[in-house]
Amino acid sequence: MKILEKYKNNLFLTEEEFREYVELSKKWGYGRKKKKSWMAIVLKNIKKYSKVIKPKRFISVGGRYIKDGNIRIF
Repeated sequence: MKILEKYKNNLFLTEEEFREYVELSKKWGYGRKKKKSWMAIVLKNIKKYSKVIKPKRFISVGGRYIKDGNIRIF
Protein backbone atom coordinates (compact mmCIF):
# COMPACT_ATOMS: atom_id res chain seq x y z
CA MET A 1 0.00 0.00 0.00
CA LYS A 2 1.29 3.41 -0.96
CA ILE A 3 0.20 5.05 2.27
CA LEU A 4 2.11 2.50 4.34
CA GLU A 5 5.22 2.97 2.22
CA LYS A 6 5.08 6.75 2.54
CA TYR A 7 4.12 7.13 6.22
CA LYS A 8 5.36 3.84 7.72
CA ASN A 9 7.49 5.43 10.45
CA ASN A 10 5.01 8.21 11.20
CA LEU A 11 1.79 6.27 11.76
CA PHE A 12 0.10 5.91 15.13
CA LEU A 13 -0.26 2.21 14.30
CA THR A 14 2.44 -0.38 13.84
CA GLU A 15 2.67 -2.00 10.43
CA GLU A 16 0.99 -5.12 11.82
CA GLU A 17 -1.86 -3.10 13.39
CA PHE A 18 -2.33 -1.21 10.13
CA ARG A 19 -2.58 -4.40 8.10
CA GLU A 20 -5.08 -5.83 10.62
CA TYR A 21 -7.15 -2.67 10.28
CA VAL A 22 -7.14 -3.00 6.49
CA GLU A 23 -8.34 -6.61 6.76
CA LEU A 24 -11.11 -5.64 9.18
CA SER A 25 -12.17 -2.75 6.97
CA LYS A 26 -12.97 -5.20 4.18
CA LYS A 27 -15.94 -6.29 6.29
CA TRP A 28 -17.23 -2.70 6.19
CA GLY A 29 -17.30 -2.64 2.40
CA TYR A 30 -13.74 -1.52 1.72
CA GLY A 31 -13.35 -4.36 -0.79
CA ARG A 32 -16.11 -3.09 -3.10
CA LYS A 33 -15.47 -2.33 -6.75
CA LYS A 34 -14.95 1.35 -6.09
CA LYS A 35 -12.27 1.55 -3.44
CA LYS A 36 -11.97 4.70 -1.40
CA SER A 37 -8.64 6.45 -1.14
CA TRP A 38 -6.81 6.56 2.17
CA MET A 39 -6.21 9.91 3.78
CA ALA A 40 -3.28 10.77 6.03
CA ILE A 41 -3.35 13.80 8.29
CA VAL A 42 0.09 15.03 9.27
CA LEU A 43 0.20 16.61 12.72
CA LYS A 44 3.00 18.97 13.66
CA ASN A 45 3.94 20.75 16.87
CA ILE A 46 1.63 18.65 19.01
CA LYS A 47 1.66 19.69 22.63
CA LYS A 48 0.17 18.18 25.73
CA TYR A 49 -1.62 20.63 27.96
CA SER A 50 -0.87 20.52 31.67
CA LYS A 51 -4.54 20.81 32.62
CA VAL A 52 -7.01 18.31 31.16
CA ILE A 53 -10.36 19.88 30.30
CA LYS A 54 -13.20 17.44 29.76
CA PRO A 55 -16.23 18.77 27.89
CA LYS A 56 -19.65 18.29 29.47
CA ARG A 57 -21.05 16.76 26.28
CA PHE A 58 -19.69 14.02 24.04
CA ILE A 59 -17.60 15.10 21.04
CA SER A 60 -17.46 12.67 18.14
CA VAL A 61 -14.42 11.98 15.98
CA GLY A 62 -15.84 14.46 13.48
CA GLY A 63 -15.42 17.23 16.03
CA ARG A 64 -17.70 19.99 17.20
CA TYR A 65 -17.93 23.69 16.49
CA ILE A 66 -17.23 26.02 19.39
CA LYS A 67 -19.75 28.85 19.39
CA ASP A 68 -20.24 31.75 21.78
CA GLY A 69 -23.11 29.95 23.49
CA ASN A 70 -21.16 26.79 24.33
CA ILE A 71 -17.66 28.14 24.89
CA ARG A 72 -18.23 27.78 28.67
CA ILE A 73 -18.26 24.00 28.16
CA PHE A 74 -14.54 24.18 27.55
